[in-house]
Amino acid sequence: MPSTRCIPAVERVVAQRGRVVAGQIIPAVSDVEVTLTLESENNREISTLSDSRGEYQFPAIPFSSRFHVAARKEGYVFHVSPDGLHFSHQQLGSLRVVARDLAGNPIEGVLLALSSETAKLTGVSRSDGSAVFGPLFPGRYYLHAQLKEFRFLPAGQTVDVAEGDESGVSLQGE
Repeated sequence: MPSTRCIPAVERVVAQRGRVVAGQIIPAVSDVEVTLTLESENNREISTLSDSRGEYQFPAIPFSSRFHVAARKEGYVFHVSPDGLHFSHQQLGSLRVVARDLAGNPIEGVLLALSSETAKLTGVSRSDGSAVFGPLFPGRYYLHAQLKEFRFLPAGQTVDVAEGDESGVSLQGE
């Protein structure tokens, strides 16, 4: 006996043209957090990490979506390409300063001024005589040290900070 029951209606599926957003960090850096902000969806954010080749990819989004992409990793500054998908970068450096007296004992409380064409920073040496400045853009900096009871040799000096390096300077107070 044939069935008189109807087959239930199937939901209609609508396909939309989509876009896979992908790009690269050049030169390659892994584990960069890349964030896709969908401006056309109330600034909803989706994040992913770059792989060992510096490549990243997001799932498909509607083709007409307005979006922008940003990259972030501690110790780096990223510059987006004109197409908004690829990034070049600059790795930042740091400067470690250690102040000691003539006997080699650490000097606490040394006022340190570090300056360049684009930055002016100050710091104070800790109980172990050290202070760390960073992250710093690569370049040439001028370091000046002072503490009322001491004269530092040299009182001021230029220091080159290289990309991705921790430079070191020793100061001697007498």
